[in-house]
Amino acid sequence: MNIFKWLSIPTGDTKKVKAYESWSVRYTSRHSVYSSGTKPEAEFFTNEQDAKDFAKQLRAAFKLVKNTVDNEVIVTKS
Repeated sequence: MNIFKWLSIPTGDTKKVKAYESWSVRYTSRHSVYSSGTKPEAEFFTNEQDAKDFAKQLRAAFKLVKNTVDNEVIVTKS
């Protein structure tokens, strides 16, 4: 096992890159009947409206199944 990490030294050259905007929807899913059986989840979208629509449907699904786990749905710009 190599415990050393090789680092490169920047040369000062610059380059233009394209950066895309994305939106994430984060929530906690349940995988068992016990409160410890949860897992953080995230879905990513390329536009805000799709992310908000997904979050709205996810909240409705949590309400339908009466999910008692931390069912906070968070939409953020990434």
